[in-house]
Amino acid sequence: MNTCPKDVKDAVIKRLIELHDGGPAPLGALAQIAAEAGVLANTVYQWNSDLKRKRIRTETTSGSLSSAAKFQAVLATASMSELELGEYLRKNAITRQDLD
Repeated sequence: MNTCPKDVKDAVIKRLIELHDGGPAPLGALAQIAAEAGVLANTVYQWNSDLKRKRIRTETTSGSLSSAAKFQAVLATASMSELELGEYLRKNAITRQDLD
């Protein structure tokens, strides 16, 4: 298993944060970041997923989601089956009541 140097990972994470601060990422943006950094695209997608998960968790206050986080979660789960919804809720440390 190859590990990525910390400075490269930190630089990619910084770019991902900047990307998300501007709204939804344009198509192909993550692949472009991966290519420019010399990192596998799957690795950048995983870091991006981890970053999103952390953002949702930090946006929670006293056990409930902020309005923005709730909106994102409702959109993400709108078309999911019960099984997929349960998995999403566990993965993102969200309760079903947070989505109501």
